[in-house]
Amino acid sequence: ELFEAASHVIVNNLDNFMPQALTNIVWSYATMNHLAPELFDAIAEQSIKNIHELDSHLLANTLWSYATMEYSAPELFRAAGDTARRKLHTFQPLDLSLVLWSHARMNYASPQLFNAAASEVMKKVDGFSSPSLSNTLWSYAAMGHRSPALFDAASTEAVKKLRTFSPQEISNTLWAYAKSWHPSPALFNSASNEVIKKLPTFSPQEISNTVWSYAAFSHSSPALFHAASEEAIKKVSSFNSQEISRLLLSYARNNHDAPELFCDAIHEVTRNLHECDARDTLD
Repeated sequence: ELFEAASHVIVNNLDNFMPQALTNIVWSYATMNHLAPELFDAIAEQSIKNIHELDSHLLANTLWSYATMEYSAPELFRAAGDTARRKLHTFQPLDLSLVLWSHARMNYASPQLFNAAASEVMKKVDGFSSPSLSNTLWSYAAMGHRSPALFDAASTEAVKKLRTFSPQEISNTLWAYAKSWHPSPALFNSASNEVIKKLPTFSPQEISNTVWSYAAFSHSSPALFHAASEEAIKKVSSFNSQEISRLLLSYARNNHDAPELFCDAIHEVTRNLHECDARDTLD
């Protein structure tokens, strides 16, 4: 109720707020996962009017807020993307990654922005943290935007920082290279040891996507596939049907024998089907 009441007051007094205040407002709503459509529409319109007053940090946080809430604002993204492209040299790595991630999350294609950003990322790649690097690679892959030089530079940097990568960041990075069909044997070799160390903290989706990424390149890593099989068996009841399907396909594609995994996975799928049939009968 407090957020709703505040939303109405803000909308009726938009002209009294500075651009930074408006960014802080949508950021706060997004951080609290509270969607206020009237407020988001009004701030999007106001931000477009004041777009040239937004610095790199404000642009990034504004777009992040809309993307996090998955709130459609194509005109805002178009204006912000064009403005960002003209001042990319002022962006810090985090803000640069957030702008790219926001466009990818909302599936707003901006080839000119992504082309220009690739050069800027390569200049500053050594300043990218593991989340920023992973999110940037994921963004290019998710948008299907090829940038071989960027992926080469990022691969070298990722190898140096792999120990700082979270399971999600490792999984997303490997997925990005596989999805973009950009082989990086050095990265995949180095990542296999890191994956094995951190597998107990990998989610089912992260296990499935990681194994799929190795299988996509037919990249041999028997120790990783063995460890992933054991971990998947422990968590098999937490896998959804798509994750199980992708996992089993990856083992088959890589010719890695995992009979216990296949047996448990098929049993889990069968059990779920029977439960669905039972619910349908009751309905």
